[in-house]
Order: sequence, then structure tokens, then C-alpha cells
Amino acid sequence: MAATAAGITVRGLHKIFRHKGRVVEALQDIHLEIKPGQFLALVGSSGCGKTTLLRILLGLERDFEGEALLDGAPITGPGLDRGIVFQEHRLLPWLTLKENVAFGLRGVLDRAERELRIARVIHLVGLEGFENAYPGQLSGGMAQRTAIARALVNRPKVLLLDEPLGALDALTRLKLQRELDALLRAEGVTTVLVTHDIEEAVYFSDRVAVLSARPGRLKRSLAVHLPRPRDRNSREFLALKDELLEEFQLAEHPDPDSKIEYAI
Repeated sequence: MAATAAGITVRGLHKIFRHKGRVVEALQDIHLEIKPGQFLALVGSSGCGKTTLLRILLGLERDFEGEALLDGAPITGPGLDRGIVFQEHRLLPWLTLKENVAFGLRGVLDRAERELRIARVIHLVGLEGFENAYPGQLSGGMAQRTAIARALVNRPKVLLLDEPLGALDALTRLKLQRELDALLRAEGVTTVLVTHDIEEAVYFSDRVAVLSARPGRLKRSLAVHLPRPRDRNSREFLALKDELLEEFQLAEHPDPDSKIEYAI
């Protein structure tokens, strides 16, 4: 099983970038409370700060105002309690599938425990029998499953997903959505997903947070009270999808009074 899931608290988060004499406001006054084991999806137009927020939660961005807390403690850098999966699998091409999964394993473990963890996550993502295959021999879906296994092998308390299925074809994406949903429900890990896909957000999430166009502000936080596994064709699913799509479209238009970029 995964390590005990962690809660995430974000208070008054404000992030700006400075580049070549200009300031770009990426995030403005973000407040979020993510309960242990909860699945939150972040949706919004390109450039609204979704990935920046994910990087702050991962500990890669430390220059910001406000608070980002993991179980009440400030996030000051990357840690084994958080795993991440990117849109590109980022596997090392000279390593086998098993070696790529093992590459993500950190900490002092004896050989037996190490092998057990690696075998377990490879089983979880359904890739037994491909341990000795290289990334170039894997399909896109298999490579992304390997990346998910690598992120889970340390038993993180939080899993961060940056459009992990965005580069896949439609049929592979649907299949992996079903598999990933079942896997994460079994693991019980706190999960934050960045996606542009409203249907994907509704399919996975306990709650969906809609960010406005830059500067990213929390426009709406909507609970998803639908039974699992979710029926994409149910009236309730489609109604919620339409409601979020409308909210998403409204959020794409920034406040005309907001000064988002200026010279310094």
C-alpha cells in the first residue's frame, strides 16, 4: 500500500516571474485545501499558472508569497513524499523498464524490499513480462504506465500529474484513464491533476478547481459527487461536464481591470 496520504494547504499564494525587465503575474491569491486521499483537478487555459502551482507543490518553485503546506509543514523543496508524472514519460532510453522504475526508488532498502516494491508497481500498472524492454520498444501507453510506476515506487503521500495522458491517442487515453482511476483508488494517495480536458477532470476528481486566465485566480471549486467507476454517458456526468465547460470558458477571459504584466 501507499504511504499515508497527506493533506495540502495553499493560502494567499502569489507568484510572479521576472524576465528581461518585465514582470509577469502568474498566480494571484490562491487558496486551496486538499484533504488526505482526495483527488483534485486543476483546469484552466494555457498560461493560467496550473503547472506553476504544481511546481510549487513539488518544491521546485520556492520564490513566492503566501503559504504552501504539506500536512501543515511548509514545502521547501522536493521530497520523496511527493511523486510526479509529466506529459512526456521522460524515461531514460538506455535503461530497461525495470531499471527506469528502480531509478525512481530512493532511500535505504534491503535488496528484498527493493525488488518487492519494483515488482509490485510493475504489477499495478500491468507491465509484467516487459521488465527487460527498453523505452524504444514500448508503446506510448506502456511508456506512460512505466512513468506512473516510477512515481509510485517510493510510496509517495502525494501524486502530482501534469497532463500525463495528454500526448496519447484517444483510445489509449480512455483505456489508461480507466486503469489509472482504479489504481489510484486502490492506492488512496492524494492526487493533484493538471489537465485541459474537462471530461477527464470530471472522470477522475473529487473536486475540480477552475483557474482564470493569467493571472491565475481560483474562479470556482466544484465538488464531484458521482459514483465510481463513473459513467461518462450518465445525465449527471454530462450536466456537470457542461457546467464546468461553461465555467472554463468564462475563466478564459481575464478581468480587464487586472494589471497582469508591466515594465520594471
